[in-house]
Amino acid sequence: MRKRLDRQPARHLYSGNLFRAALEHAERTADEAWILSALHHLLDLDEEIDPYNLSLKAYRKREREIWGHRVAVALSSKYGRLEVQLIAYAGREYIDPLRTALWFLRPPLKARIETPLGGLMLGERLAWFKRQRPGPPVPSHLCQVCRHVLLQPWERDYDRCEKCREHRRKVPPGEG
Repeated sequence: MRKRLDRQPARHLYSGNLFRAALEHAERTADEAWILSALHHLLDLDEEIDPYNLSLKAYRKREREIWGHRVAVALSSKYGRLEVQLIAYAGREYIDPLRTALWFLRPPLKARIETPLGGLMLGERLAWFKRQRPGPPVPSHLCQVCRHVLLQPWERDYDRCEKCREHRRKVPPGEG
């Protein structure tokens, strides 16, 4: 993951395309968004941090377990006994220790982790985020026959475009 070189809010420190796509999607679709950090555990998006070069891939199994426990405790302190749905866009090296730690956490956090990117390669992950982007706004005035946009004000009065109204005049009732 690419990172910037000077101290800044966590949301701006990470600069890779996948992170940017995940952040944009999370901010648009979730109530809250956090960053899973190998060094800082659970990061608020606006928390100012210095750049670092560390990934959980470099951790031993026991270190990943400790990391997962710290993140689980942080989530538990934020959500307490609420039932939460966690949607994680991180890789398995982050999700697996967190999932294990949540399983053993006492008192338990009622959390369900979803990983919509699980098993996808980098290009597939970027494509997934692209498909999730909202499309163009749907026009409010559509022809009830052909579904074309009704552009003219008088067409809206009939709920049919000019072409479909002409067709209706030419076809006997009950045949089209």
